[in-house]
Amino acid sequence: GTQTELRCDACGIYTAENKLFFEENGVAECPNCQGEIDRAGALTRRVDNLGGRQILKVYDGLNYSLALLNDGSVISWGDNQYGQLGGGTTGGVVTDKPVELTFTESEGADGEYVVALSAGTIHGVVLTADQHVYTWGGNGGGQLGNGTVGGSVATPTILRDKDGAPYLAAMVSAGGGFTAMGLVKTRTMTGPDGEYTDYYGPLYAFGLNTYGQI
Repeated sequence: GTQTELRCDACGIYTAENKLFFEENGVAECPNCQGEIDRAGALTRRVDNLGGRQILKVYDGLNYSLALLNDGSVISWGDNQYGQLGGGTTGGVVTDKPVELTFTESEGADGEYVVALSAGTIHGVVLTADQHVYTWGGNGGGQLGNGTVGGSVATPTILRDKDGAPYLAAMVSAGGGFTAMGLVKTRTMTGPDGEYTDYYGPLYAFGLNTYGQI
């Protein structure tokens, strides 16, 4: 999670050492102002992008990545043309430093702990410890499951049923332009010993169906 950054004296901008290309004399060109950065004489700093946290798993989409951390948070980096980084913005800006996502059921609510994550081509989906499902990114095929087709959503948004209640799920998965989620539902059944609660899990899929994938 830590990396060394070197400061350009000309513009004052720090650049990660592994992003610089040094000549034999130890000098590299600053990517910001094209000035010179001398490896031997430049000011340096150590940056911990993860704050001591650990990455559990990385998921790759089309030119972007999502990572699940050991504290239940999610970070992203790469292309953001369709808001697939989930940081609240869209546009073809490439982000080479982690963007941290937020998963809240409503404004002002506490962020939720993520237990499962999946990356589609240009969209993402997570499952939280509260069994809530959040989606974000491109929605050209309706893969975000929010009742619309087209456009994009740049911030993770909770999925709700027709009554406005959050779906409760046990699994999620993102495909190229579609999403699947396994729900957790209950119903009251009557057996030889009287009534009992039956747990069952229908599988929902939404998005592109060009090849019968949903």
